[in-house]
Amino acid sequence: MRPVLFIFAVLLGSNAFSQTTQVKGSVLDSFNNVALENATIKIIRSKDSILIDFARTNKTGYFELMIPKSEKFILICSYPGFVDYIEQNPESITAEGKISKVYMTPQRLVLQEVVVRQQIGAIRMRGDTTEYKVDSFKLSRDATVEEMLRVLPGIQVDSKGVISVQGRRVKQVLVDGEEFFSEDPTLVTQNFKAASIDKVQVFDKKSDQAAFTGIDDGKRSKTINLKLKETAKQGHFGNSQIGVGNESFYDGRLFFSKFRKKEKFAVYSIYSNTGTAGLSENEEDTYGDNTGLGFSSFYHQLDDWSGVYGGQGIPYLKTIGLHYDNKWESPFKGLNSNLKYYQLNVKERDTLDINYNLPGKTLLSRVFQDKDYKLERKKVNSVIDVQLDSTSTLKISLYGEDIHKTTLLREASQLSESGDKMLNISNRHLSTDGSTTTLSGSALWRKRFQKKGRTVSLNFLWNRFSNDGEGYINSEIKFYNGMSTPQTIQSVDQLKTNEFINRSINVKAIYTEPLLPKTSLIINGGFQKDDATAQRLSFDRSSTNKYDLLDSFYSNEYTFKVTSGLGGLQLVRSEKKRSVSVGSDIAITKFDQLDIGKAENTNRNFVNWYPKASLNLVPNPNNSIVLSYTGATIQPLLHQIQPLYNNIDPLNIVVGNPSLKPTFNSTFRIMYIKFQPLKQKSLWADLSYLIPNQGISTNESIDASGKRQIQFINVNGNRVFKALVNYNFQIKEPKVGVGVNTTVNNAVFQSIINNEEVTTRNNQYQISVGLSKSKPNKWEFNISNSISYNRNASNLKSTKVIDYWLYSVQPLLEVHATKKMRIHTDGYLMFRSSVPGFTQDRSLLLWNAWIDQKIIVDKLSIRGSVNDILNNNNGLTRLLGNSYVIQSKFNTIRRYFMITAYLKINHTRNLK
Repeated sequence: MRPVLFIFAVLLGSNAFSQTTQVKGSVLDSFNNVALENATIKIIRSKDSILIDFARTNKTGYFELMIPKSEKFILICSYPGFVDYIEQNPESITAEGKISKVYMTPQRLVLQEVVVRQQIGAIRMRGDTTEYKVDSFKLSRDATVEEMLRVLPGIQVDSKGVISVQGRRVKQVLVDGEEFFSEDPTLVTQNFKAASIDKVQVFDKKSDQAAFTGIDDGKRSKTINLKLKETAKQGHFGNSQIGVGNESFYDGRLFFSKFRKKEKFAVYSIYSNTGTAGLSENEEDTYGDNTGLGFSSFYHQLDDWSGVYGGQGIPYLKTIGLHYDNKWESPFKGLNSNLKYYQLNVKERDTLDINYNLPGKTLLSRVFQDKDYKLERKKVNSVIDVQLDSTSTLKISLYGEDIHKTTLLREASQLSESGDKMLNISNRHLSTDGSTTTLSGSALWRKRFQKKGRTVSLNFLWNRFSNDGEGYINSEIKFYNGMSTPQTIQSVDQLKTNEFINRSINVKAIYTEPLLPKTSLIINGGFQKDDATAQRLSFDRSSTNKYDLLDSFYSNEYTFKVTSGLGGLQLVRSEKKRSVSVGSDIAITKFDQLDIGKAENTNRNFVNWYPKASLNLVPNPNNSIVLSYTGATIQPLLHQIQPLYNNIDPLNIVVGNPSLKPTFNSTFRIMYIKFQPLKQKSLWADLSYLIPNQGISTNESIDASGKRQIQFINVNGNRVFKALVNYNFQIKEPKVGVGVNTTVNNAVFQSIINNEEVTTRNNQYQISVGLSKSKPNKWEFNISNSISYNRNASNLKSTKVIDYWLYSVQPLLEVHATKKMRIHTDGYLMFRSSVPGFTQDRSLLLWNAWIDQKIIVDKLSIRGSVNDILNNNNGLTRLLGNSYVIQSKFNTIRRYFMITAYLKINHTRNLK
């Protein structure tokens, strides 16, 4: 009998074995990321709780199991001091031959609410840094970093790849803490695979000096750091695509990166006119140190084009970039360099309808514009880190940029009163050609002493900024003054030249001294000098047909020198659950202004205060509250001061004001952050209130013919209140992610219009709700709904209250139809209500779609796409001002079909 039973058991076991799959895996500590030896892994059949198989991990956390193919089962991992990991039919470990990682959470962390999911602590707060563990979020196998960011709570990525966190735009995406083509984050987010990322860190990046000393200098930018997996730091990967479409659309891109331990090299190139890549240029302010002691690098050029494509017109882009960074042993710790060539041409056509609300009357204007903009930029920057000895370092930064820009504007406009009384008709032609050069360098020396907390740092910054340009303005204005025929005609035919040079030197030292175990004193002192010369000349055409007659009324040569001495104290106390800082800087600033043409010299002295205080409360690792006050003196822009009448636009004359005073901004802020990881909830709240003293506004005068003159003035009474609340959670069943975002912007602006003081109140309220659900490698769906209310009112009796609603819906659906085919569709529906003077239906419906077919898995695919299927992209913007409403309709990218081939190269170790 026993032999029969033995044979029966063998046959039964053989049959059972034929229905099982061998799976290999490892068990890790989620907090310390180390292997757990002798952890117990069990497979239990769901219907009767019978043990099917079990194993124990070895020293490396490795295990092997036999898992049934057809039956439902439960996987249980146990280890002393850790929370049991329990999951039914875990899809992540059922694929044959795949090595899976099971993360177990220490019990002590569960009590502190650190874990988001059962497997791992997905979101952690480390000081002021929010950290996401990428492996805790379900993603498709070939997901990019951009697709990964979309599923992280609190992070939003729009259709153009622009990243926002807590309502603020992310300006930099770092790779292992290093800049990586940082002026365009999409170069990283759209080319790196999510599988290569270990952690995503989100924080407000401070300046190098502030990060070292602990003194907050107010320079912060929202930043994301991608920490690579160790296995991803060996090898190389690349992406390339070539797309050809109808209507002469094209899209070619190349990205290649090579990693070898601490060394990184990357190159990219883009050649496209689809407006979907390489256009996220972040203008870097390398001019001065932005302390408010000097004046801004912005200089009023002959044209008003910023050099960045904003969705208006058709862009033609050519760009190439190189990146290299490496780290070594002492004395040279590291080098980070970027080289970029960028060429952009934008062809744009606009129709602007403008309603001017003035004391006692309303003016209506229609403007037709035809623009052709071209920009060529060459840029290089390098950062060198030197370890001088065991206690001191030196960081040297070098930056150089050359920009050449040409613009061509043809404009026709007409202005009437109440729509029936013609005031003027204008035709204007403006062509400009200019170059801008920036050279800057800095050296930051830092030293730590033997006594903990005692440090000293010295920062030296040098900068030279220059702008040279010329432009031809040719305009004719016919003034009707309500008559049927022109009463007067004004013509302008001039050559205008600009030359601006500024040299800036800044030196700042900071010393920190611990007074008590948890209290430190921070002392700083510095010196800054700015020396600028601005020459703006206008020439009329002479009888020789040359522009050689100087028009002194519209010409000016001006020098502006600012010398400042700075000193300050700050007291900082840091405890486990709270930190407090209070202090102030004081600057004695001397202005020396010289109008060379009029031989008028003006000297002014100011004592500027920079008080600041903050309280940071951290009740537990997942909660924080920050209360802060910051006072800052902001100097006016140079073009606001230079005493010159600017007639580039003869109907809108801008006049500088040499008596303009600096503005003192007081900012009160409250921030609250809370995570409930076990419930997958997160809450951000950010409230700020800005009160400018001697704020800079405008004094506008509009005569009976419709000609406007604008001069900058100081005013009091401006106020700006902003509030943002972002709440994210997940509905357990059917596991739908929900994001709710609410923003409030209330502003009060003071100005003068035709000698009447005007108070304008602008209120904006918006709430958006997003829903998302996905099944990796199967399908993804998300939808965002947004509704906003805008209200603009002033104290002018003749002015109507302008208010309107805007509602939008953005759905997205992506389905993996087969293992090699993906189908994607997305849309944008927007309805904007009418306002007085603009009663047309301005709803918008955009629909895009593509089908992607893999030819060779992870290497070659072909995609067919349609942009704006309904050919309904009617470009439109609306702007509310203190006395006007502008509605602009412009040409933009509409329907086109494209076939694109994608080629991927990936020789990075263990990327799965």
